[in-house]
Amino acid sequence: MTNSGFNSRDDDEIPILEDPFVYNEKKWYKELLKIEIIILIATVLIALVSGSPNAFGVFILPALGDYLSNFEISVLNSCGLVGLYFTVFVGWIYDKLGTLKSLFIFYFTVLFGFALYSLLPIPELFVLQCIGYVMVSFGSGGTFITAMGTAGKAYPENPGFAIAIPGAGMSLSVAFLVQVTSLYMSLSDCTDNSCWDDYIIIEWICFMVCVFIGITLIALVNIIKPIYSSVSKKSVNEDDSTTSLIDLEEEESQLDNDNKPIPISQSFVIFKNKFFWVLFLGYFTAIGYGLLVLININTMWNDFTKDKRESWVGNISTAFSFVNAASTLIVGWISDYLVKKNIISRAKIIGIYLIGCGVFFFLLGSLSFIETENEFLQIVFMIMLIMVGIGFGIAFTVFPAIASELWGFENFGLLFGYLQFSSALASIFIPLISPQIYDLTGGFEVLFYFIGALGIIGGALHIFIKPTPLDIKKTNIYL
Repeated sequence: MTNSGFNSRDDDEIPILEDPFVYNEKKWYKELLKIEIIILIATVLIALVSGSPNAFGVFILPALGDYLSNFEISVLNSCGLVGLYFTVFVGWIYDKLGTLKSLFIFYFTVLFGFALYSLLPIPELFVLQCIGYVMVSFGSGGTFITAMGTAGKAYPENPGFAIAIPGAGMSLSVAFLVQVTSLYMSLSDCTDNSCWDDYIIIEWICFMVCVFIGITLIALVNIIKPIYSSVSKKSVNEDDSTTSLIDLEEEESQLDNDNKPIPISQSFVIFKNKFFWVLFLGYFTAIGYGLLVLININTMWNDFTKDKRESWVGNISTAFSFVNAASTLIVGWISDYLVKKNIISRAKIIGIYLIGCGVFFFLLGSLSFIETENEFLQIVFMIMLIMVGIGFGIAFTVFPAIASELWGFENFGLLFGYLQFSSALASIFIPLISPQIYDLTGGFEVLFYFIGALGIIGGALHIFIKPTPLDIKKTNIYL
């Protein structure tokens, strides 16, 4: 049937030609998902060697006891903490320069720092050695912050799980580097303190290879483009399942304009934000919770077992690292699911988590009063020490995730760096005060109860104080 006029043919008679400029978003989404996986793998590789300063403390620093004084070793330890936890500067670099440029800067900073650090144990060059260690710590802290921010930008709808990926890598970094070094020691029959320079070379090679592969993978998918942060998740209309390339380019251009990092002068408004200080207390407590056990696990275990099962300490530490990494991934995924379904806010998840840590520490402190040869109680105590690793791992996903939701990934490096001050304080406070408390009281119970109380208080604050975004950066994320 035909009619006169321009539209004289039935619709079903009109030939439909495929427009080469129409972008099939469903196929594009599948390809993009593959790209996101590649990026997450890259961030794991980078994070896996970002714990180099911590691994130094296992083999290298103890091996220098024949060459350096205790004071000099303590100074080097402090140099290693500076960059890992005071990440405001490296975070600002990441926000300003993006992923690839930042990684190159941090990469060569670490490599040059290793070169200076290898001057040990020449006494006349101790200052240069300290500078080298600071460079390693700042570069390592920078690569880790960049890895977290990059993972979050690649998978923005699930920030908890995305950040948990490099977080798990960081959790395993010490175990990874220690195992590689131990393998070298067993193969080379080099087990005395004279091998400290070989240990540095092993860590240098691990860092150089893993980060280089990570940079290469990220460069291949061109992660710098902000199109990944929102266009990848654009919904497909049932009646119009295709999206024009022009539309995508316009949206990408708009993202470029909207996702500019704020200047440092405007970032100070974060200190006027009430919920920032709630997070500050919570993060301090969570890091202190893990560090208290991590750095004193040898003493805690040997005191409880009366030095009868000293050989178990290595296995307990390894198990601590693995449950730490596993909890980072699992809780990251679960928290994203709960938040996306509007079942519970991430702030309340943190609150419940902190209260649980507080109660657990009260129980652990009460049990640690006992010195017993009862094998059952020793196994219970061992399991509780390992379970602290679960809480420690959770901290590395829930706090960066809520920071990204409140302040945006475009400001993640700088603003999360401010929150990192709390973990820096914990990393200084706990190692300094725990030996003093142990010498005065003969145990760590006082610190167990102190951190336990902070956990309960901080948890309650997270539950009852409503999170608020900064005045300069609004957000619609459910909190």
